[in-house]
Amino acid sequence: MIRPMNGGNKIIKLLNAMVKIIGEKPQIDLDKHEWYGQKIEGNSDPLIDPATGKQYLLRFFEFAKNPDFKGAMPSKQELFNKHWPYIKTLLWSDGVTAYEGVEPRLAFTPKGYTITLLCEPRMGTFIVDKARPLHEQLQKKK
Repeated sequence: MIRPMNGGNKIIKLLNAMVKIIGEKPQIDLDKHEWYGQKIEGNSDPLIDPATGKQYLLRFFEFAKNPDFKGAMPSKQELFNKHWPYIKTLLWSDGVTAYEGVEPRLAFTPKGYTITLLCEPRMGTFIVDKARPLHEQLQKKK
């Protein structure tokens, strides 16, 4: 079967249909057509984060779907608004507040949905965990 390189091409789909009908691969003369392209390069300087500045925390809140629910699925904003008072109380009890510079993320999972918030410590709250630089967090674990 011939597979397209860039996702989907009508000609390739037509050729695949022909292979199914005829039962053999059609011969394509690649030298018959004029091909052109461009080489693109870029600098790949390593990302070095000195791990200085204000510390932020990522907080994840997981919620399960109600199996007995038989209505229209609420929007992401409605789900977030429903849980926001409880999330805010949990954050306050942990000594952090939601950082307003980054919007919360709501992602659906097979079992339910997850709300992700970027948080910052409240005034007078100290974070015991040592800050890890971004380049350490982004490295692939071996």
